Amino acid sequence: MSDPATGQHDVWDTPVRLTHWSFVLLVAVLWWSAENGHMDWHQYAGYCMWVLVFTRLVWGVIGGGHQRFSHFPLGLGRLKAYWQGRGSFVGHNPVGAWSTILMLGLLLIQATTGLMSRDDILFEGPLAYWAGAYSGLMTDLHELNWHLLQIIVGIHLLAIAYHQWRGRDLIQVMWRGRSLTRASHL
Repeated sequence: MSDPATGQHDVWDTPVRLTHWSFVLLVAVLWWSAENGHMDWHQYAGYCMWVLVFTRLVWGVIGGGHQRFSHFPLGLGRLKAYWQGRGSFVGHNPVGAWSTILMLGLLLIQATTGLMSRDDILFEGPLAYWAGAYSGLMTDLHELNWHLLQIIVGIHLLAIAYHQWRGRDLIQVMWRGRSLTRASHL
């Protein structure tokens, strides 16, 4: 949908923008709380992250427009065309779509393994009893996945900086939900 008065086109709806910026805030809180030993805050923020990831996954199925995973350009042909400079994309480009799926998957793994983690000193996740003897493995996976998540977030930030430098309005669109440059074809 577009607004003829402003020439802006809808790209991201409010639920997607709120979850995106909440992810940013929660990852920062989770990192800070773990580094500073505030495991009570870490646990509550982890619950919020799990709910938020699950909510985004549901919204990716039932939401409208570019928010739906069915609208993500995930095919290898579209990825190849993108790398060759062909195709126009209103929501995610193919690389952005794949990275979104990857990041949501890593966040889900992080939150789920955190629920089952146990460090035998200060912290025991609420589902550590369920994991039983595997809670140590869940703790190791939680740590490994955190390192992978840091790499993916770093790449994400570099890609955003690159696209901003190239004159694309990624940050502004994720903030406002609308774009002057990308017309919707839905």
